Amino acid sequence: MIAAPARRVSPPPHARIEGWVHDKLEPGKTVYLAALTVLYLAAACATARAKLVWYDEFFTLHLSRLPSIGDIWHALAIGTTNDAPLNYLLTRASFAAMGPGHIAFRFPAIAGIWIMCLCLYAYAARRWGTLWGFVALLLPLATGVWYYACEGRPYGVMMGCAGLAFLCWTEAAEGRRRKLALAGLALSLAAAISTQYVSVLLWMPLAAGELVRSFRKRRADWAVWIAMAAGAAPLAFFIPLLRASHQYSAHIWEGASFYAAYGTYALLLSPILAPLVFALIVCAWETSGVPRVNRALAFALPAHEAAAAIGLALLPFCGYALGRLVTGTYVPRYGLAAIIGVTILFVALTGKRAKTGAILACVFFGCFVFNVAQSPRSSAADASAAYRTLDVSAFQKEGDLPVVVSNADLFLKLEEYGPAALKARLFSLHDTDAAIRFLGNDTGERNMSGLSRVTALPIVDYTMFVRDHRRFLVYGLFVTRFDWLIDQLRASGAHVEYLRQVGNDWLFLIEFP
Repeated sequence: MIAAPARRVSPPPHARIEGWVHDKLEPGKTVYLAALTVLYLAAACATARAKLVWYDEFFTLHLSRLPSIGDIWHALAIGTTNDAPLNYLLTRASFAAMGPGHIAFRFPAIAGIWIMCLCLYAYAARRWGTLWGFVALLLPLATGVWYYACEGRPYGVMMGCAGLAFLCWTEAAEGRRRKLALAGLALSLAAAISTQYVSVLLWMPLAAGELVRSFRKRRADWAVWIAMAAGAAPLAFFIPLLRASHQYSAHIWEGASFYAAYGTYALLLSPILAPLVFALIVCAWETSGVPRVNRALAFALPAHEAAAAIGLALLPFCGYALGRLVTGTYVPRYGLAAIIGVTILFVALTGKRAKTGAILACVFFGCFVFNVAQSPRSSAADASAAYRTLDVSAFQKEGDLPVVVSNADLFLKLEEYGPAALKARLFSLHDTDAAIRFLGNDTGERNMSGLSRVTALPIVDYTMFVRDHRRFLVYGLFVTRFDWLIDQLRASGAHVEYLRQVGNDWLFLIEFP
């Protein structure tokens, strides 16, 4: 009797995916990583080129254009902004290397976010494999972090430093390239605090992780503690800047609220809430057949790394506590580095099989592509057309009167993008007492007052201006919490006459008796 040939049994889907990861993804990881790098840089540079500069970014732009590094230091020492100096120096270097333009202006943030993603890739790939490295790399790009990759502010650089600090700390703890890792830990923390003072929050989760590690080993790793202390050394040099920055706390535009801490998670995770729920469902389905013991140990983190990751994920609440006790303020973007802890914990909790990883990588890549598609796609020249082509004739019907722009953001945009015929007539007024009286804060007034002292922008004191000009035009949209001018003019006894709408904003004629 002749035996029937054996039937070929197809491997289950998860086995096929695991085979593909072993045969294709692992050997080709360098190519895939290079392709993602090119894609990210192309998308980020295109977005950076298309976006107009806005109020917060203008301070980075104008301070980075100052003639010397000493001028930048002076601007910060008089309280023009409450930022640390490194991002201004990086932007200045970017202009020197790439020339003026929106891409060069935002390139430090572009590079910072990608460094963070690469650090997450390196950490996750070493601990769980290449596929999960790509999941960790793509997850932040699917979130609200993408916005800050193309933002000329310190937060992109800060997150890059935070990712590097965490990676160097884990490398030092495991004794891998230890001297290099310790130097990297100290330098990345020093760079973080030199970029944004709120980076002091990074010491909390790293110190928590190191304390757990010291407790489990029953001895302290003094080299790591010294490296972390060395990373705080720049604060000693920034004492004059910190004093100037502290002046903002008396009447800050936004205090420290528990809602703002929640706002960090909303800012980060709201774009991927549906994919995250889907991923958790897939994870639960994938692990339903895994024995309970194996399920608990599948992607376990070392205790000290888990403590640091949890601390990073809870960074917004640490920031809220710091704001309540010390600084007087906390805004959602201060806690953006929480995405590092969220990413690590998410991968650790969901990573069980290659099938789950492949699905997550595809989902997060799709969310990243969606974020890119939602970004501005025209050039900045096209986007600024509304300012460049503003109908100047509307301002000339009353003669060549000075034009006071009530809103600082609109004023700075008109100075940067507006028609030359209008720029020659523009003014912005600042008055700390009026801002406190009508708005309850003086943050914007301190910003603009400082900018007036270090640039040639026509930003002048309100009292001096109305003493010299009894008849002028006011242009702006008076529905935001940053516009106090019309209320102050009326309180000063001026006659305020609405003339017409120009573009999206209103034009008023002001006359003093």
